[in-house]
Amino acid sequence: MKNETCAGGKHSKVRVTVLLCCNMDGSDRQRLFFIGKSAKPRCFRDLYTVPVRYRSNTKAWMTKALFAEWLVELDQQMAAKGRKILLLLDNCSAHCVNPRLTSVELLHLPPNITAKVQPLDMGIIANFKVCYKRRVIERLLLNLEPNPATPDPQRLRISLAMAVQMMYCAWNEVKQTTIRNCFVKAGVFALDENTTIRGDDNNATEELQAAWDRLDATDVDFQDFLSAEDRVVSHEEVSDEQLVREVRVELRRRTSKCAARDGRHS
Repeated sequence: MKNETCAGGKHSKVRVTVLLCCNMDGSDRQRLFFIGKSAKPRCFRDLYTVPVRYRSNTKAWMTKALFAEWLVELDQQMAAKGRKILLLLDNCSAHCVNPRLTSVELLHLPPNITAKVQPLDMGIIANFKVCYKRRVIERLLLNLEPNPATPDPQRLRISLAMAVQMMYCAWNEVKQTTIRNCFVKAGVFALDENTTIRGDDNNATEELQAAWDRLDATDVDFQDFLSAEDRVVSHEEVSDEQLVREVRVELRRRTSKCAARDGRHS
């Protein structure tokens, strides 16, 4: 609602977390990695196929275990194709994993610069959200048509299955020019002097604005709707105590490794 925030996710009882991954020119978009709360959502029974990779935990957060699982699957996929890739990761505690990988090299970006050098944060995620939210509004408008004055609350609900389908379509709707633009802005690669890229991100926002105006939601501001989930926690948070424990474990591991190596050379 207007003037309410989702800081810490406390206002968000029904929620999901989605992982996006793509290459520089948008020709390879990984299947969405979708994290919900229910292990076996009943609404999935009506789907012929679930078009995303679905996992769950009680908070619908990205965790180290889930991220490591996704990384291993990505590595296996790249190995099967004979490809070697560099994966850019922001400074998120859930990304601090080190599985054995052969075809994926990880580059962890320094803290506090994600918005400047992470291509997905340069506009790819924002464009994906705009495409998804436009589909949500269009679905609500469709369901309001029979009786807009006194709508049936059940017809205004967006089920998990609906969200999955709409996010799947929204991810495919993000244009390759949008993706490439964001990689260019992040400085990941440079264009030839004679090459220009047409910006088309504004069209998606304008289409969402038009759908929003038709909905006539007077109790919520459009900008609030656009940024509703910006401060929602989407990954497990590591406490200082846990960080200290992990550092000590790593120090002991490296110390014992050095001691064993010294022993072999004695």
